[in-house]
Amino acid sequence: MPLRVGFLIQGTHCSRWQYDIVQRVEQEANITICFIGLNGEKAKQDSTPKPTEPNKHLFYKLARPVRMLLSLLNPRGYGIATLYNKFDEKHNGSGGRDSLWDSCAIGNYSKATTMTLQPIRKGYCHYFSPSDIEAIRQHELDVLVRFGFSIIRGEIHSCSTYGVWSFHHGDNRFYRGGPPGIWELIKGRPDIAVTLQLLSDVLDCGKTIARSSHRCSLYSVLSNKEVIYAACGDLLLQKLRQAQKQGFDSIKRTALFNEEVLETKILKSPRNLEILPMFWVFLKKYVGLRWPRKVKIQWYLATRKSGGKLGTFSEENLILPPNDRFYADPFLVSRNNQQYLFCEELIYRKGHAHLSVGRLENGKLIDMKPIIEEDFHLSYPFVFQDENEWYLIPESRTDKSVRLYRCVEFPYKWELAKKIMDNVELLDPTIYKQESTFFLFANKLNSQRTSSNELLCVFFSESIYGPWTPHPHNPVASDITNSRPAGNVFKHEGKLILPTQNCAPRYGYAVNFNEIDISKDHFSMKRVAGLAPDWKKGNLGSHTWNEDNGVIVTDGHRYIPA
Repeated sequence: MPLRVGFLIQGTHCSRWQYDIVQRVEQEANITICFIGLNGEKAKQDSTPKPTEPNKHLFYKLARPVRMLLSLLNPRGYGIATLYNKFDEKHNGSGGRDSLWDSCAIGNYSKATTMTLQPIRKGYCHYFSPSDIEAIRQHELDVLVRFGFSIIRGEIHSCSTYGVWSFHHGDNRFYRGGPPGIWELIKGRPDIAVTLQLLSDVLDCGKTIARSSHRCSLYSVLSNKEVIYAACGDLLLQKLRQAQKQGFDSIKRTALFNEEVLETKILKSPRNLEILPMFWVFLKKYVGLRWPRKVKIQWYLATRKSGGKLGTFSEENLILPPNDRFYADPFLVSRNNQQYLFCEELIYRKGHAHLSVGRLENGKLIDMKPIIEEDFHLSYPFVFQDENEWYLIPESRTDKSVRLYRCVEFPYKWELAKKIMDNVELLDPTIYKQESTFFLFANKLNSQRTSSNELLCVFFSESIYGPWTPHPHNPVASDITNSRPAGNVFKHEGKLILPTQNCAPRYGYAVNFNEIDISKDHFSMKRVAGLAPDWKKGNLGSHTWNEDNGVIVTDGHRYIPA
């Protein structure tokens, strides 16, 4: 059965980002727009004659800069934010392109009833009359999406089977209220988010249906807003499709839906004293990026014995490469009483990396040799065994393929067995076998996103050679802080753990450990621990974690002289 959807919209015109979403929903084969409710209060306001503005004589022209000066000097004024917003618009505005906030006529839809609702205002909230409630219920909606009105309360929440869905343009765990995109800059956070919620009577404390996290702009609130508003369509469409195919219970079972969200302070437009710290954050970023240094980044490896708290590390055994290259993405394999370390090796003068392997003895890497070299970049040598055969799947995104290599003579000789996926750009493909099913985790490149480290997708197959079926929940995560794979799936204290990267501050900043629950029609992920960069002085970050036969290996990166 098609999913029956309704929209609550502010008026006959809406913002372009909302119009684009309605158009995308209209084009979905198994989703039908059945109802559009317009805000009658807004229509009355628009039709009310505006008072005639007095002529702006010389006095008004002189008074305007005086008012601005007073607003700048008043600690509780908004003058600084006003000037910043004008500067931001000038330098980061659409520049003639279509803006996400351009006004668009909502139009008519063949299967939808459009009616004007008359909300009852009580303070900042809207309630609905019994006649409007009954009119909405007659359409037997599965989902009602809120794009307009004020805070809505009362029986409206029970007018559709799966409730009222609405966007909060921020991470509702930390930022309730608004405005969007500015408090993250004031607080110096590396990420921004948009949250799709099942509304409740408490502002920004409804159940979380989905959340999308993105890298925060260095200096621009407007850029932040463009990123999170543009992400809304993908988020809503993904969850509408999931509800249509698997029912709302599949969403209710996720860790995200069941997370506890506390009632934190409701934020409002920042006053002068509140916004000043943002410029200190800007200055530190600017100086840090432009401080003259003749250095380059070098990745290196480190090992320690297994055991201890998940995510802890020390400088127990460092494996430092020569200054003309780096080692990264380490994987460990034991065979015939020997332990081998596979990794990405990049010689700076070559420009692209190959895969190498060496023996690990007493924390030292010996007999390091290249094993797979192509005329494009290779990294992340995911090594595994299946039915007495050794296989290796590297990241080969620049070839737009996922390549499966088979071992001919362990560990130094490998041959290409098959391109198991073609015409795709997947990052850090990671295999996990559950009973007879192979699951492949990878980040999927999306040209509409600001970063390649946001979208975690899963594919499954009964054979390592394919064919591979996309998971119905794809992307299973949309989160720059916790998405890109960072090593083998493993068990810890009986829990299935997927390591991922936190790439919000920068690529390869930290490793997260996530408890996952996966099947062909279900996926849930919850962060339980992490490895911060501070395990070694001067370390800039880590992005791989693997364990084998009593040894844990990770990588780090540092500055060395150029």
